[in-house]
Amino acid sequence: MLPTLAATVLFVVVSAALPAARISGCGVSSIVPQIPAGQTNVTFPPNAVPAYITIGVGTQNYTCSDAGTYVYSGALATLYDISCIANGPTPILSIVEYALFKGLTSTFSHDLVEKLLMSSMLKLGEHYFLRNADASISPVFDFTNVLNDTQKFVRARRTGGLTAPDGKRNIDWLQLEKVDGELADTVLRIYTRAGQPPSTCTQGTPEITVPYASQYWFLRSNATDM
Repeated sequence: MLPTLAATVLFVVVSAALPAARISGCGVSSIVPQIPAGQTNVTFPPNAVPAYITIGVGTQNYTCSDAGTYVYSGALATLYDISCIANGPTPILSIVEYALFKGLTSTFSHDLVEKLLMSSMLKLGEHYFLRNADASISPVFDFTNVLNDTQKFVRARRTGGLTAPDGKRNIDWLQLEKVDGELADTVLRIYTRAGQPPSTCTQGTPEITVPYASQYWFLRSNATDM
């Protein structure tokens, strides 16, 4: 499909879905995500209250190990507020996530999709990784610029993971807990799309970036001042 035709089709599909749908700027404190039962690796804490619900779109990054397999080396993504549709019709949410993901992975510019959705969607922040003193890396979710508050970030650590329920082609669902910052106490990465590396690589291969999309839920303890 030619880039211009792909862009036109995507424009029509998203435009048809969104005219009556407000996407950003709604309260989320009463919304609970649907997480597979019968497991304890990724859960919604009993005392948790959602503070922000977002879609992240970007890349998962990998380096080639001496064993000839890809090793995770971080991620870089933009986070968009989807608070008004997080508890709404699933098709609308799926179309928005699909549109952002296709805008990133297709030959036409991601800017086109952003322009299409910006009238109803708010960019909240960025997701990236920082290297620690021991050479490990920590995920960071940074809303400081948009919210104009130097403490509206969270540096986190992984406490649990779950194979994506809809297939191993998608990156794992994760539960992360706060190490530093005031943005959230818990972060859930759920409803993931793509992001997995090839199964093997050749030693010396440069780092690769694999496009992905995911929902990120930022939870606060209901005993914590939001």
